Amino acid sequence: GRTTVLINCFWSIGVIFEAILGYLFLNTLGWRVFLVLSTLPGLSSIAFRFLVPESPRFLLVKGKVKNAELILRKVNRFNRGNPLKGFLVFRKPALDLVGSIKDLFANSILKTTLILWAIWFLISFSDWGMAFLLPIVVYKYTDSNMYLTSILIAISSFVGTICVSLVSEKAPRKFFMMAGFLLAAVVIAFVGFVQWWIWLLTLAILKSFITTFPWDI
Repeated sequence: GRTTVLINCFWSIGVIFEAILGYLFLNTLGWRVFLVLSTLPGLSSIAFRFLVPESPRFLLVKGKVKNAELILRKVNRFNRGNPLKGFLVFRKPALDLVGSIKDLFANSILKTTLILWAIWFLISFSDWGMAFLLPIVVYKYTDSNMYLTSILIAISSFVGTICVSLVSEKAPRKFFMMAGFLLAAVVIAFVGFVQWWIWLLTLAILKSFITTFPWDI
C-alpha cells in the first residue's frame, strides 16, 4: 500500500545523507571516520526495534495467540477502526504453518518463484548498478561534483517514490512495472551515446526517477 511505498523514501534520504557525509569528511578525515559516521543511523535503529511491534502472523505461527490478538487490537485502535469482535482461534500446530525453502520449488508455485526472482534481479541490476555507476560516469566526463550528482539522482528517486505513492493503490501494477523496465532500458541505452554532460546528468536523473516505479509499485 501507500505506507509501504513511502517507507522507501528513506532509501533516497539515506543516499543524500551519505553523499553529504562523503563531501564533508571523506577527503578530510579519511574513509575510516566516514564509515564510523555512516554506522550511527544504523545503530540508532536498535533502539527503535524495541518500539516496533512483532508481526501478528509470526506470533500466530509461534502459537502466541494472545500476543497476536493484543497487537491487532492496538493497530485497530490506532487506525480508529470499529471495535473488533470475537477472538483469534489457533487450530493448527505451529510447525504446520512454517514453510521451507524447498516449498518455493513446488510445482504449483515454481513458475511464480522464477518470475519473481527474474523481476528482482532486473530491478536490482538496473537500479543499484546504475545508481553506483552513473555518478562515476558523470564525474569522469565532466567537471561536476560526484557527491552533488549523487544527491540530484537521489532527489529524483525521492520524487519518483512520492509519485508512486499517489497511484500505488489504484494503478495497474503489471503495466507500471513493464513500462518502467522498458523506459529505463531506453534511457540507459541513450547513456552510452550522449557526450554532453548536461544530457548525461539529465538521463541519469530521469533513469533514477523511472526505475522507482517498478521498484516501489
